Amino acid sequence: MQSPKPLVVILATGGTIAGTAALATDTTGYRAGALGVEALVAGVPALAGHRLESESVAAIDSKDMDEATWQRLAQRVAQRSLPSVEILDLREEFKRTHQTSPISSRLRETLQECLNFQTQALILINRRGYSWSVICRSCGATVQCANCSISMTHHKNRNRLECHYCGSVQPIPKNCPKCDSKYVYFFGEGSEQLEERLRKEFPKARIARLDRDTARTKRQYQETLGAFADGALDFLVGTQMLAKGHDFHRVTLVGVISADSSLTMPTFRAAERTFQLLTQVAGRAGRGELPGRVLIQTLYPEHYAIQDAIKQDYTAFYERELHYRQIMAYPPFTSLANIIVRDSNLEKAITWSRELSQFLAPHNGDGMRVLGPASAPLAKLKSEYRFQFLLKSKRKAQLTKLLANALTYCDKKEIPQTAILVDMDPLLVAGRFREFVDAILGDLDPFAGTDFGTDGCLDLIEPAEYPHGRMLRMAVRPGLKFSFPEPCPEW
Repeated sequence: MQSPKPLVVILATGGTIAGTAALATDTTGYRAGALGVEALVAGVPALAGHRLESESVAAIDSKDMDEATWQRLAQRVAQRSLPSVEILDLREEFKRTHQTSPISSRLRETLQECLNFQTQALILINRRGYSWSVICRSCGATVQCANCSISMTHHKNRNRLECHYCGSVQPIPKNCPKCDSKYVYFFGEGSEQLEERLRKEFPKARIARLDRDTARTKRQYQETLGAFADGALDFLVGTQMLAKGHDFHRVTLVGVISADSSLTMPTFRAAERTFQLLTQVAGRAGRGELPGRVLIQTLYPEHYAIQDAIKQDYTAFYERELHYRQIMAYPPFTSLANIIVRDSNLEKAITWSRELSQFLAPHNGDGMRVLGPASAPLAKLKSEYRFQFLLKSKRKAQLTKLLANALTYCDKKEIPQTAILVDMDPLLVAGRFREFVDAILGDLDPFAGTDFGTDGCLDLIEPAEYPHGRMLRMAVRPGLKFSFPEPCPEW
């Protein structure tokens, strides 16, 4: 192997990637910048180019980045201008129209202008399906998955309800399963419903949808993008598949529906993920000779993640986010570990959680904070009941030692190894790959079995080749492999 080269981090504006070994596709580069940092630490040649917007706050602040050379690209290629960005406050929209619609009046006008001038538009809504959930208007109950503590998603074209976590399906109920009321209400808009609304409002427009429901194979994915690139489509609706890596020169408009939906996610990285997604999708507009514009619909226009994203100001976002994390003792100022105790038998899961709590509780204090046990955000997943502990420490070595001792304790108590899941430092090293998969694995389905080009950066192997499940193969260190038995759902 050649001698290690210094990591060159390219800070790009508007989604432009540059570098001597730029990635073959932005889809693989979604978290590639962070992987480059890990490669530098491992002493191997790192990825030479990645977009700044996809980098994590913790990685940028890492002491390992002191070894990197920073170069800022302040302009797009060929001196092309950045798209103009406009925030559409949905609160004001409701005051004017007294209606709730995923398509605001301003977005409707600009879409019509695209048709008049024969240009193209991308519309992002980061929810697939037709409706988020099914709610009873009489008792307020939602139709939940039998295997997971999550609402079932309505898929109109398939005429059924689906769980995006375990894949189970149910028929659409005519009456409430709890109170037998006939007043069943479909709540929330997904990509399927948005496509239907656009077809009704623009009957002459050529419209297609790109998400995991319409692009289940590589061929379907390429056919849709090929038709859009060839000018056979006017509007392309989709989930985060649209946000990364596409270079369509006739796209003059990007519309973002419910830009703040990811801000409500139960994770301290919610603002960071929102900022990443908005800066990435904004980079799809105005990539050719025609100027571009971006319309962002939101209920929280004052949030700093949205305000900084529309200005493409990573520095301002980084400073605010870092200040927030320092106050709340989140990475990079502390090391985190999440321990999940799970089992299909509720009593066993509770018993094991109590036993583990007896071991962890005495360590609470003296630089270590132990939270839990408590029900996990998804208290039941794939027929398994889940309880979690969250451990915080400013000293990573102390946390690592405690986790090792905790696993040894579990062995002595004859708690099955499969019942304990440990996610150590989800923003650093090994945990980084799990976060990477959570973010993009849904987008990789069309690329199953494909080698992603430069340096063999990423490869997705199907069960036919790897009998134990799907595998992500990453060329961060020679021979390094990580296996993930099933894909993660979209956010």
